[in-house]
Amino acid sequence: MKKICLILLALTGANLLSAQISAVTHELVSPSSLTWLTDSLKQVYRLSYPVSSVHHYTDQSGNYYCVFTESLDSVGQKSDSFHYRIRAVNLKLAENGQYSKVWDMNDYVLQRDQSENTIWFWKSYIAFEDIDKDGLADPLIVYGTTTNNGLKNGRVKCMIFYKGEKIGVRHQNGLQTAERNTTIDKSFYAMPAPVQLAVSQRMELWVKNQEAIFSTGWQKSMKSKRTYFDEKNQ
Repeated sequence: MKKICLILLALTGANLLSAQISAVTHELVSPSSLTWLTDSLKQVYRLSYPVSSVHHYTDQSGNYYCVFTESLDSVGQKSDSFHYRIRAVNLKLAENGQYSKVWDMNDYVLQRDQSENTIWFWKSYIAFEDIDKDGLADPLIVYGTTTNNGLKNGRVKCMIFYKGEKIGVRHQNGLQTAERNTTIDKSFYAMPAPVQLAVSQRMELWVKNQEAIFSTGWQKSMKSKRTYFDEKNQ
């Protein structure tokens, strides 16, 4: 009986330790709580576009604020906003109150070649979670573009910031099957299976929500660790 109790105590302790290691908090910051994001701080980190959202998260490595911005370039007849450029900056808040940049990312519409008219962050897919349970958040950022045909000829991108590396999945939609293709960074397949799964689940949601059309057999291509696939190359 004593031996059983010791085993149960050991298992309980291990579970508690695992929970502590994996503790990651995350919240969307309200605009009224952004007084710290001063004009001088924006200038230092080149945050010249309007702020669309700010995410605050903590993990065992520290305290972070991820600032998402989208340029406001024109307003359509139906009061739709058009954004030609986006920028996100991840800032770490030190104990002394100073901010430092951990990573940033930028992108823009392809107007000349593809007649894209707007680009924006897809907030419902963005996450700051400890996917692989190592105590560190694994920021997962999704954004996309539209053309005059809406999403049908636009692009969708998913960027994962994992262990200091930016790893991307980039997809080109198309009305014609020959126009659709997907590119995946080779390092994507070196990430733990749960992180890869989190991305592929979002890709499946894009299809379900009619935001992306992939080539036939795209799941099989990913299982084969393909870094590029289209209708002819799977």
